[in-house]
Amino acid sequence: MDEDLGKLGLDSMASIDLLMEIEEHLGVQIPDEMMTVDTFSTGNHLLAVIEKLS
Repeated sequence: MDEDLGKLGLDSMASIDLLMEIEEHLGVQIPDEMMTVDTFSTGNHLLAVIEKLS
């Protein structure tokens, strides 16, 4: 899960779609200040943010 998600095709629109799916299915709200390029850079970074919020 260390692959660069951008290189795998995750662009800004796909990031928004992913964010909405995560919030809906996992019941977490990712605050605006955590919505950064770094958060969505790898699966591990995204997972770390979700774990902080759970």
